[in-house]
Amino acid sequence: MAGLALKLRKMHFWELLSVVLLVLLVFSYYKGFDLNVKSKEEVGEEVVDFINTNIFRGQVKADLVDITEEYGLYSVKLDVSGEELNSYATKDGKILFPQAIDLEEVIPITPSQSGAAVSCDDYTKKDKPVIDLFVMSMCPFGTIAEQVIAPVLDLLGDKIEFNLYFIANENEDGSFKSLHGQPEVDENIRQICIAETYSRDILMDYLLCVAEDYRNVGTIWEECANDNEIVVDEIKECAEGDEGKELFSENIKIGNERGVGGSPTLMINGDRYSGARTSDGYKEGICCGFNIEPDECEETLSGDSNPASGSC
Repeated sequence: MAGLALKLRKMHFWELLSVVLLVLLVFSYYKGFDLNVKSKEEVGEEVVDFINTNIFRGQVKADLVDITEEYGLYSVKLDVSGEELNSYATKDGKILFPQAIDLEEVIPITPSQSGAAVSCDDYTKKDKPVIDLFVMSMCPFGTIAEQVIAPVLDLLGDKIEFNLYFIANENEDGSFKSLHGQPEVDENIRQICIAETYSRDILMDYLLCVAEDYRNVGTIWEECANDNEIVVDEIKECAEGDEGKELFSENIKIGNERGVGGSPTLMINGDRYSGARTSDGYKEGICCGFNIEPDECEETLSGDSNPASGSC
């Protein structure tokens, strides 16, 4: 758990640093500081090379679509596995802003969106709540959500129904498209095959194992399977055959029908959870889905007080 806390602190550090750099950039722009201006083409090549080398690291590839001048910066449009990504860079190519915020289109944050406690009145009630977690298997925020929800599943056990769904699209030719490329599609299908064949406890132990090095899941999944008494050949046969494709096709329909686009997304009895992404936050939200809360809901789960608020 200490390692998870460190990861989360780093994420918030980089978010803060991005804001500071942006403020400095705007200040320097209006004060008329000179920049060593490079050509659009040169900066575009540098941005693509940096993102592929340091961010995607071979798991998926970014291609330059277009680069234009906008707001005193270079606006860099990229194609990442069919998805459009817009970034900005200074004209000297020294500072990259992977994502920009349009202040005129920002939607005000409600208390529940900011991670504050959510009223139980927001949720449909059931004797046995249905908990649906939507993720991308190679999304860092999705793997963190799996780590955070694991203690909640251990606590509530069979008092709840838990489903793992994936965010992807099916092409007309029967192939699939996911944000992080074919390696993510392959791992999504393997996880579905494991969920279909083994218990929830074994699935969660496997997910926690691959989450430790999700970027290299293609090379570590067999070891994680063996460590959790999962028969590798059995999963390969499912994942590489028609069964896995059919299971995946049915699985991703749920998220697409509900309009889920961000990893992670948690739904409780079909209602979207928007509270804090901590173990205790998830527990409190899920307990709101009971007609009569079990005694376990009175327990407090230890966890990180600095939840990951990003998504893929």
